[in-house]
Amino acid sequence: MTEIWAALQSSAVAEWARTARWGYAALNGAHILGIALLVGAMVPLNLVRMGAVRAPAEAAGRLLVPFAGAGLLLAVGTGAVMFASRAGEYAALGVVQAKLALVVAGAATALLLHARYGLYMQRAGRGRTAVHAAISLVLWVVVLALGRLIAFVG
Repeated sequence: MTEIWAALQSSAVAEWARTARWGYAALNGAHILGIALLVGAMVPLNLVRMGAVRAPAEAAGRLLVPFAGAGLLLAVGTGAVMFASRAGEYAALGVVQAKLALVVAGAATALLLHARYGLYMQRAGRGRTAVHAAISLVLWVVVLALGRLIAFVG
């Protein structure tokens, strides 16, 4: 694995992220925007799906799912470049490993659920939707916290 991280870290995009005067700052800002879109959409959507906030669930889904999806794509894309900039160091950090595992789990679960129950979960029962929403809420808040911890352990 060490060779993979070394190759990733020596790539042109990783070199750019490390050396461009404003490149990493812009990348970091875009990453934060992606996280804000993702978590900012998932928290109210999951609260609606759990029944903690009264609003039509399908309408909330139609409004918020596109923002969550765009945020996820932006956060993953920018996060991959940020990871590449110090791949060897980041790959060794348990907090990064946990964050990446949870991002993969959250994204895969969302894709599977939406494929099975519809883009807005309209074919899922209320109980199933509430359980998945509670898991999703905890998962994305933990991902957010783990991401923040990277600055303090790396």
